[in-house]
Amino acid sequence: MCNCGNKTQQRATTVAVALPESYTSRLSRTESVEFEYIGLTAMTVRGPFSGSRYRFHYPGARLRVHERDASSLAAIPNLQLVPSSKV
Repeated sequence: MCNCGNKTQQRATTVAVALPESYTSRLSRTESVEFEYIGLTAMTVRGPFSGSRYRFHYPGARLRVHERDASSLAAIPNLQLVPSSKV
């Protein structure tokens, strides 16, 4: 039997993080949440629910992220939720 590819396959793990109430109430009015990248270079992540590819090109880059991807992306080091200016 061949186990070709089993050595190189990686299992993706999705970690859900509870969002603060201020974000969850905002999510009911919009369909996206803003994240800021605070790492040193660049980073690309894929949203586990939407399948969207989010590319943070430089430190300080901000992107709007689909609401269903927000809790998983909040668990990624170097990504921070940007506080909403709307109340």
